[in-house]
Amino acid sequence: MILIAVAAAAIVYTYVLNFVGNVSQNNGQSTSEISVDSFCVSASDRCSAIPGSSTSYYIVVRNFGSVSISIGSTNEPVLYFTDVTAGSSVSTTCNVFSSTVPPGGTYVCYSFTSNSLGVRAGDTITVKVVDPDGGATLASTKALN
Repeated sequence: MILIAVAAAAIVYTYVLNFVGNVSQNNGQSTSEISVDSFCVSASDRCSAIPGSSTSYYIVVRNFGSVSISIGSTNEPVLYFTDVTAGSSVSTTCNVFSSTVPPGGTYVCYSFTSNSLGVRAGDTITVKVVDPDGGATLASTKALN
């Protein structure tokens, strides 16, 4: 009986410690769930993020989760680009004007800087988009001329 009582006490003790550890690590906030609706990269600025414009890249990111995403000048999404073909990588922030992206809404990241990623036409480019709250997604495309 004593062994059973000791074993039961050890199980309850372990359960309580795990429960307290998990509760203290969760700040109660949900992480955004995002996906890439559209992704274009061009070596000669042939992407059109804005009709009539020429950009070296643009990414349309959709919030398909149940929480709004708060974006501002101090908490911008980060873009991690990798040129799989050339083996190079670069990161930058997504300069989105201060906004709140509701569930189902989108935001756009783009660059007017000529070939800001230094890619060649036909290169395979991947991007990882990370929101300020830690929500992330991956996408891949071939660079245009």
